[in-house]
Amino acid sequence: MSSQFFGLEIAHTGLTAFMASINTTANNVSNANTKGYSKQKVTLEAQTALRVYQKYGSTSTGVLATDVKRARDEYYDQKYWDNQKSYGYYDRLNYYMPQIENYFVDNAANPGFSTLFGNMFNSIDSLEKDAGNTSIRTQVASDAEKLTDFFNSTANQLSELQESVNDEIKSTVDQINSISKKISLLNKQINVIELQGSSANDLRDSRDLLVDELSQIIPVTVTEAPIVNSNYPDMKTGATSFTIKVNGNILVKDKDVNELECVTRDDKTKINLDDIEGLYDIRWKTTQATFELNGDNADGRLKALFMIRDGNDEGNLKGKIAGTTTSSTGTKIPKTSTSTAITITPYDTSVTDIASMNMPEQGQITIDDTKYSYSGFDFVTDNDGKVVSYTFYLTTPIDAAKLAKASGGEAVVGQSVNYKGIPYYQNQLNNFLRNFAKAFNDIELAGADRNGNPGQVFFVADDKNVYDDEATGEIKFTWDTTAGMVKGLTDDSGNTPKDSLGKEIPAVDADKYGNYTEVKTGGVGSFLRKSTSTSSTYYRLRASNADVSDAVKRNSAVISTTSYYEMADKWDGSDPHDSLDSDVTVYKLDSEGKKTHLNKGVDAADLVTKLKELESGKKLFRGGGADDFLQVIYADITVDTQEASIFNDNYTNIQKEIDTQRQSVSGVDEDEEALDLVKFRNAYNLSAKVISTLAEMYDQLILNTGV
Repeated sequence: MSSQFFGLEIAHTGLTAFMASINTTANNVSNANTKGYSKQKVTLEAQTALRVYQKYGSTSTGVLATDVKRARDEYYDQKYWDNQKSYGYYDRLNYYMPQIENYFVDNAANPGFSTLFGNMFNSIDSLEKDAGNTSIRTQVASDAEKLTDFFNSTANQLSELQESVNDEIKSTVDQINSISKKISLLNKQINVIELQGSSANDLRDSRDLLVDELSQIIPVTVTEAPIVNSNYPDMKTGATSFTIKVNGNILVKDKDVNELECVTRDDKTKINLDDIEGLYDIRWKTTQATFELNGDNADGRLKALFMIRDGNDEGNLKGKIAGTTTSSTGTKIPKTSTSTAITITPYDTSVTDIASMNMPEQGQITIDDTKYSYSGFDFVTDNDGKVVSYTFYLTTPIDAAKLAKASGGEAVVGQSVNYKGIPYYQNQLNNFLRNFAKAFNDIELAGADRNGNPGQVFFVADDKNVYDDEATGEIKFTWDTTAGMVKGLTDDSGNTPKDSLGKEIPAVDADKYGNYTEVKTGGVGSFLRKSTSTSSTYYRLRASNADVSDAVKRNSAVISTTSYYEMADKWDGSDPHDSLDSDVTVYKLDSEGKKTHLNKGVDAADLVTKLKELESGKKLFRGGGADDFLQVIYADITVDTQEASIFNDNYTNIQKEIDTQRQSVSGVDEDEEALDLVKFRNAYNLSAKVISTLAEMYDQLILNTGV
């Protein structure tokens, strides 16, 4: 039989349990606006009944507060973390893409491409009407310089943005390591507490809040499993094993952290031509393995930063290895003469256009998943000027077995990033400028300036020739009128001329041979003048270094407005017009050896008419005219900017919806807590009333019955 005073103990358990409930409710109310706080609730259970050997068998012993648990649903946590990676990805894109868009804005307050380009051609239009006017010539040069300044400025802004993104990558990696270390410390503290049988609710809230933050940066997979007694597998110890993985790699496991580190690229590991120095790659600190972010599910803020910084819209070189050699011929780009050479036939026709060439002069080529450094490269073009093969000169040793195995396989130069980021827009600027500058220079080189001298390049790269200034001697040939072919080619020394690869130039149709411009005066004794412009690569001309030549800036008289071809022999005084092409201007030497015009004056404007055609009459950029450049680029930017904005809004809304669902479980509802306070207060008061009632009964029992 239980003690007469047993009721006091039962009432005492009620006081204790409901006091704990009231205190927990007070804690909930206090943290109603605390970020990451989960509502806590006291778990109440009936205490083990006491056997009293009576007919009713046992008697209840009161209530027991067994634990204080968080109200948390792991399902909503996982959904939230899955959404966070997409939210973080589009949040950063939505931050940076409008900045790129602003670089191409064209309005009255900020004159951009269309305004400056239009001003230049307005000046050229005036030049056509008065080609001898010095002030108009100067205006053409000035407007052209303003256009190149726009490209210089835009390229520099993109480079500065790339530097800012690169700095954010470094700080983001530091943030990942910092969060990971905090989580590992919390794992240890949580297990210390929970091994003693308590719940580390506040510490778990702190850990989940850190995972919320981490999941926005990188895609995470979170698992938590109970640790059991090794001798008794069914016995749980109270501790848990908490693991965070990124793309299958462990980032945090219990108290251990697998840190990341940034590694600075050097010139030998550059990916894109205009990449700034000091770009960071990420690797695992312990294993030195590359930290991959290009998986289909690899979203997050960090990946977005790489997309913006490195995105080239897969504009890198991929091709089949056509062969290997140790010779070095056909130099166009500086290289090491003793390097092993790997020749590649490109798969994608988009990289056969010289104007689109985006490989750095020094970089890396991947062969059979192995990276090799190269010090330079050559390329061979067909008669249409398209690149048919590239030859890269390796500085990294490669043995004969690997060479043999590599032949016929695939080689990749640079990195393929399927996003239009900073490198993509830099390359689009380069692409336009190379095409436009080459077309403009070709016309200028075919003409004569006001002093009767041969035309020269107008657009240059930092006042340097933008093409390889190889031998420019004239090539003699015999024109076979019947066959319509050039035959018997010899150079000024009487030797058969050779191309850049050292191969003899065969008899060809002069109208189709890309490296020479024909001037016919009849059959035998005609001449070919080598065209330096069509042998140009324009590889070195970029938006960051484009300029108007110093010669044009100093003296606008050197601008060519009229056609000019120099006869190699002296003019004998007969009229050559009937046998010359209609647009050829011929000079004779006067008594002082100076050239004078025969059929056109120095102020003629036939070339200006051709220059005007470059505004919109020729396809110079992505199938459209030069004046369509801004529209085409803006279309690219607008599509990506709108996509980033739309998806950012979508994932923001999803984030809010999931968080609302999560808060419906773990959030603190002040009205609900107020009701709980009333409920627990009443329960506490009733327990106190029980004690008061029992006290009166004991008074009666003890004082009045004399027990």
